[in-house]
Amino acid sequence: MTIFSKKITLISIFFIISVLSGCAGMASKAQIKLSVKEVEWSSSFAVFNPQAQASLTHWINSLPLRDVRLKLDNSTQYYPQLKHFLLQQGLTHQQLEVFDSNINLPTNNVFIAGIIIERSIPQCPSWRVPNMSDSNVSQSSNFGCASEHNLAIMVADPSDLARGKQLSPASAKRTSNALDRYYGRNVEQAEPEAPAEPLAPTVFNDQ
Repeated sequence: MTIFSKKITLISIFFIISVLSGCAGMASKAQIKLSVKEVEWSSSFAVFNPQAQASLTHWINSLPLRDVRLKLDNSTQYYPQLKHFLLQQGLTHQQLEVFDSNINLPTNNVFIAGIIIERSIPQCPSWRVPNMSDSNVSQSSNFGCASEHNLAIMVADPSDLARGKQLSPASAKRTSNALDRYYGRNVEQAEPEAPAEPLAPTVFNDQ
């Protein structure tokens, strides 16, 4: 049983995402593979002072930032300062969790545990199996390779490849605001929206 999560009992866990499965005679397809690596950081101090901040900055810079999930001790006085510092380093709220209250941490100093979710991106094209039909009605190993490759690159949060995020509560405010904006009324937006990119003017050819 690890500090980071009771659900993770092995250092390496592989999740295989495949578009086609369960068909007899099919060739082995290109697949996205995920592995989980545990990481820890601790300070020599029980307070989040400038020395601890410098050490943490060096540790954070050595990690693939978008693939990291960290857990913090929210029972300490320095927790708000530590969380704010990590957000300034480029981590998001979704990447920061807190330890369970029944977990015994290995030190009383500033301590962080986490995981790195590493993705293995399929290389395309893949011609391990020729692109030809046979008596097993199989397909080439390159079938779907580009889709798996592009999906692995596009997904911002690799943990979404293993399990999706919990849905937010349904809200009619977004729909009503969209209608109000459409009809030109002045309403407060449900959430800030990024400014739209300027569109290039349409060129018309005189007939």
